[in-house]
Amino acid sequence: MFLKALFVSKPASIFRYARESGGDASKLLRIMKITAILLLVTALQVSANGFSQSITLSVKDASLESVFKEIRKQSGYNFLFSYDELDKAMPVTIQVKEATLEEVLTKCFTNQPLSYSIVDKVVIVKKREEVADHAISNRSLFIDIKGIISNEKGEPVIATVTIKGTDISVTSNTKGEFVLKGVNENAVLVITGVNLETREIKVDGKINLEISVKTKVKEEKEVIVTAYGIEKSTKELGYSAVKVSGEDINRANPGNLLMGLTGRVSGLNISQQSSGMNPQMRVLLRGIRSISESTNNLPLFILNGAPLSFGSDQVSASLVMDFVNNINPVDIEDVTVLKGANGTALYGPEGVNGVIIITTKKGNKGSPSINFRNHTSFQKLDFRYVTFQTQFGSGTGGVDQFGNGVYDPMGFNGWGPAYNGQLVPIGFEDENGDIQRVPYSYTKDRFHFFSVAKQVQNSLSITQADSKSDFYLGLNYANQSGLIPKDVQNRASILLNTARQVGKLNVRTNIAYTRTNGNYGAPQSTVLSLPAHIRITHYKDYVNDHWSDQNHYPMNGENPYANIDRVRAKTTENALFGNLTFTVKPNNWLTLIARPGINYSGYYEKETAAPINFSDFAKMFGGGFRRKDWLASVKEKMVSTTALNSDFLVSTLHNTGNLLIRTSTGATIRENYTKSIRAAALSLAAPVFNLDFNSLPPGVEERAVLSRFYSLFGTGTIGYKDRIFLEITGRNDWDSKLAKIARNKNFYYGANTSVVLTEVIPSLSKINWLTSARIRASVTRTANMNIEPYQAERLFTLTAPFPYNSLLSYNLLRGGYPNPMLKPEKIISLEYGGNFSLLKDRIVFDVAYYRQQNNGLILKVNNGWLSTAPTIDNAGKFANFGWEFDLKLNPVFKLPNSMSFTAEGRFSFNNNKVLELSPVYDGRLQATETAGMPGAAMTARTGHSAYEYEVFDWLRDPSGRVIVDRVTGMPSVDRSHPVVTGRSLPKYTAAVNFNFSWKKFTLTALAEYRGGNQVFAAQQQNMIKNGLHPLTTLNGRQRFVFPNSVVDNGSGHYTENTDVLVSSAGQEFYALVAQANIHFLNSADFWKIREIAISYEIPFKSKWAKKVGFNFYIRDPFSFYPKSNISGDPLLIRGPGDRPYQTIQSNLSGAYSEVGRLPGTVLCGFITNISF
Repeated sequence: MFLKALFVSKPASIFRYARESGGDASKLLRIMKITAILLLVTALQVSANGFSQSITLSVKDASLESVFKEIRKQSGYNFLFSYDELDKAMPVTIQVKEATLEEVLTKCFTNQPLSYSIVDKVVIVKKREEVADHAISNRSLFIDIKGIISNEKGEPVIATVTIKGTDISVTSNTKGEFVLKGVNENAVLVITGVNLETREIKVDGKINLEISVKTKVKEEKEVIVTAYGIEKSTKELGYSAVKVSGEDINRANPGNLLMGLTGRVSGLNISQQSSGMNPQMRVLLRGIRSISESTNNLPLFILNGAPLSFGSDQVSASLVMDFVNNINPVDIEDVTVLKGANGTALYGPEGVNGVIIITTKKGNKGSPSINFRNHTSFQKLDFRYVTFQTQFGSGTGGVDQFGNGVYDPMGFNGWGPAYNGQLVPIGFEDENGDIQRVPYSYTKDRFHFFSVAKQVQNSLSITQADSKSDFYLGLNYANQSGLIPKDVQNRASILLNTARQVGKLNVRTNIAYTRTNGNYGAPQSTVLSLPAHIRITHYKDYVNDHWSDQNHYPMNGENPYANIDRVRAKTTENALFGNLTFTVKPNNWLTLIARPGINYSGYYEKETAAPINFSDFAKMFGGGFRRKDWLASVKEKMVSTTALNSDFLVSTLHNTGNLLIRTSTGATIRENYTKSIRAAALSLAAPVFNLDFNSLPPGVEERAVLSRFYSLFGTGTIGYKDRIFLEITGRNDWDSKLAKIARNKNFYYGANTSVVLTEVIPSLSKINWLTSARIRASVTRTANMNIEPYQAERLFTLTAPFPYNSLLSYNLLRGGYPNPMLKPEKIISLEYGGNFSLLKDRIVFDVAYYRQQNNGLILKVNNGWLSTAPTIDNAGKFANFGWEFDLKLNPVFKLPNSMSFTAEGRFSFNNNKVLELSPVYDGRLQATETAGMPGAAMTARTGHSAYEYEVFDWLRDPSGRVIVDRVTGMPSVDRSHPVVTGRSLPKYTAAVNFNFSWKKFTLTALAEYRGGNQVFAAQQQNMIKNGLHPLTTLNGRQRFVFPNSVVDNGSGHYTENTDVLVSSAGQEFYALVAQANIHFLNSADFWKIREIAISYEIPFKSKWAKKVGFNFYIRDPFSFYPKSNISGDPLLIRGPGDRPYQTIQSNLSGAYSEVGRLPGTVLCGFITNISF
């Protein structure tokens, strides 16, 4: 055993003897006892003087020996102790200022297995004396405690554990573990930490503790990432901004970021317009700001500080939607939505429609963390809300002498006789005179043609961080099969987000790469129109089954199963995003940021169609489809798009007394380049899918577009006492899309302010139930250059063979004269709002009003292309306005057994108005892209909302009654007076979501409402024409008196029609109904249960796993539509199958549905998470 004394000066010889000679310890102790007796009186006198000396000490988890050294330096007292006993002592945490020696020693020896005494100026440390057993029962025991601290999600947290009433504390490690020795069995532990609610736990003699703490939620302290990655607290913002966590996005997400955002942000309308593996998505934030059908109204997407952008025009912006679909939602930390132009003025023309900022995960401090996630989902078509007539079968429209439909064994249409269950022939006789016969009964067999789509995703993430670096690697592989049989797709992606601090320089690298391979069949848009008594699923084996092959398939068309194999499109898409962020902080108030980046999208598609060689018999008797062979064909498409971006930002932050001054100035350089090559060989001489094998020169198209712009911008914020804030912004662009003469005129500016009323008005802070109240206001003048490159100047095109066959020449490109003086659309945006928190943040209410006025609509004007007058100009004014309301109840209730219930609600109102149009429009702008609306049109009128529907109704008398022919009883369509009615955009949107949790169990649900708009159901119009609509069964297809009709009595007066029957109650009559297309303008209102998710985290203790969680969810399980909607989901406007690579988001998108659209889908999935 060794003894040690610590001295200020040279050690006394007695103690030096013990160290140097290693003499007998017992002999030494006897000497010490004698010395102690001789010095007793002196020690008592000296101790009074020694204790009066002041000591200042601040240490955390320090060894007792090191504390003794520090006390020795300040007091001059020496310490005598045994190393064996000192090894049993617990670390010491103590903070005192000008304390006496005895006060310091008392704190050091509290709950220690040691005691002390003072002799002269020597503190003698010894083992605490044992007490008799009978005495132990009269006092508390001291125990050693081990514990684990976790948050409400079960994740380990770093926290400080303090013994209440003392300064003794320890800090848990990255696994949440802590150890306290020598703790009173009746002690109370106080757990505190950054962003943690303080909690007290009574020990009650327990030596193993599992402690759960809750994360603090402070709305006003929340940090929001704004333009160019500038972080601000929410109280600074003079505009609306909403943050959605990655956890909420992924709770019931089949692998698409936008689906996870649906219904979670007021004013953000996300519509899934197709049900394929690459769904067509439309995103609008606070409506539209421009009404030309080809202008861009999509918000700007930002990924890790850099724009996902290929240009501000509509075609370029639409490419981003494919890019966004490639982002793995599992890698997302959060998404911030900056609404309208007020929060996005620094982004220029691309930010005028709002900004969606995507932030991916970064490394977590501590030991390496590995997370594996398996996600398996199934999607099925939902036919619950679609209605077909079920009474009549195949017929082309002919009737017998009694007016009944005539059966057609090869007909697609439903104008045949009523179903009777008897055997009927289908198709045509084969070479042997045989023919198929099936029961003439209605079946739903065609509904089963479509597959159950399946997706399996496996994600792996690896993360780690320390004080100088962080690392996050996300890997994902997804395998999909589609709703169309044999449609398959696979996607592999990688995300790397890493940073390193080197002195004052921080370098962050973001790289995301995705490769998608697809193999798709042709869209099967006619399957649902097949005769219901023919069981299409019986014709799968078209190779071996006689009646299923191309020569004998009973319909006058191709077997859809054969078509799926014959026509295939194979695609490969590579998407790359990358940026480097260099951040330098020369001092506390200055930050320099440089961020170069690149976006790349490369797409290749090859569509092949195998030939069909029919037999001579089939060519003669098999119908028009088989009259001649079908040649093989091949089409190829290559599109590559590259966007180079470089941002430089200088930010300052000063806190001078009561003032906060924040400034940011910077510059942006952007270059976008797109090249596409398309070729088609539609008559291959042999089934070799190569362009060289075409019997004629293949058709080829090549296009290259380059654009560039430069920007300078700046912003300044002044805050007073952290309660009043004012921000001013400004930016100027130089855009190559403008003619040179019109450049350098794109300066825009804005201002916004925020005031925390509860801190400005003292009386409000005294209201017990009012936690905080803040109001905000902003005004911004921005610009939107809604034209494509080269659209502002006259273009030439190559022309041949004119005027001579061997000489090429150039001609003016048709399309009219542009306006070199074309100006950006100048948009004035106003916003007013407030945020109010009640009952200690249990109730949070936010309200906002906005108005955006476009004073320079860019429109195509109706001037002749040879007139030299501009055919594109600033030709109108337009206003967009609305309200938004958000309510959070957190919690609705909370019980002591950890059961809680929270709720959120959102409601928004949006409307618009055409204020002015160029005189050439005569007060009405009619859209041209309405091929999917037979006989109808879309219109924007001065003084009305955009867009409205222009449809036709029956010819009516002044009282509104339908005028019918007095002989035939048939109505007429009034084509002289088209009806303009309805609106294409929803006026009202709302969402409600709930969260119920109990221990490790969580149940969430989200419901969404949209209403106040219509959709033109082209599918219903087609069903009327083909006799498949329920309306076509009116009166059993027997002649009837047209309801509410009148006839002209010959004198120009109308009398009620009571006895003139329609001359036809079949195809002839309903062909007229299809022309009166106002009947197909249906309400697009709906309520949807968007998602229901159940999750459970299994308590798991293992050396190889930290936690295991399971999640089951279902999307769109229930929908509620008006009775007039017999087509299903009004948002789905396209059928399944491959879609064009460039999904151009026309302003008419969603206004009408295609003939081949499907009624809707239900999707469910299982998620397993394992953290290592």
